[in-house]
Amino acid sequence: MDSALKPGTGTDTSTLDEAAPEPAGPETPAEISRVNHELASAQRDLARKSAELETALRELNHLLGMIAHDLRNPLGVILGFAELLNVELAASISLEQRGFLEQIKRSAESMLRAIDELLDFSRIESGRLELDRKSTDLAALVRQNLETNAVLARRKNIGLEGRIEGAERRVALDARLIEQVLNNLIGNAIKFSYPGGVVKVTLAFGANAIMIEVADRGMGIPDEQLERLFTPVAGKGRRGTANEPSTGLGLAICRRIVEAHRGTISAESAEGAGAKFMVTIPSA
Repeated sequence: MDSALKPGTGTDTSTLDEAAPEPAGPETPAEISRVNHELASAQRDLARKSAELETALRELNHLLGMIAHDLRNPLGVILGFAELLNVELAASISLEQRGFLEQIKRSAESMLRAIDELLDFSRIESGRLELDRKSTDLAALVRQNLETNAVLARRKNIGLEGRIEGAERRVALDARLIEQVLNNLIGNAIKFSYPGGVVKVTLAFGANAIMIEVADRGMGIPDEQLERLFTPVAGKGRRGTANEPSTGLGLAICRRIVEAHRGTISAESAEGAGAKFMVTIPSA
């Protein structure tokens, strides 16, 4: 009789000679202590490096602020003399030469705006943003800002419309900083709009908050930039429809200002289909 086991029956004796692995036992108190010590040491190293990085960033922002401040004065002189020459020599120079002076003036103005943004960003990132909250006629502030930006809009043949919704009332906020937000959002909307377009600004007074909306029908924002729009240099290198430059700092500054007012700022856009920016700030 054949005594061999048939497949699928009996016992596979080949596994009996192999020792089964013993289950891992609990770590010893010494091993647990060693792991805890290593974790604590890693946490101390991380905290130290984080503090060093924070110090380095503060020093860098301070240095940037000093450089920007030193550049601002000579640029102001260039701008002042360009304006003076344009007035004093208007009757004795050619149209082409007046165009040169106008280009000098516009370039100096653009550089001054960039430096002012750098100074603001440096101050904010250094933790020196302090709100001067006062009772403010926000509707009047928006109307005044629209009048100021109307000059820029007319230069590009762009319509600028404003609308106030809800019962107007005074709001406690830092008027200078909110005006900076308005200037940036409206200025950007004009910058990225095409001639013949329209920029619409809406101020709405809600029960517990005020809402500002700035919408345009311009070139829109690419998806990859929309995701990081309110971070520093997110829009660096992006130029307006008339080739206007951009520092990429303006929206990051707006976000810091709005958040300092306990508010929120967001954007909706599609490339080629315009953009809409919404700011909401508690009014109480």
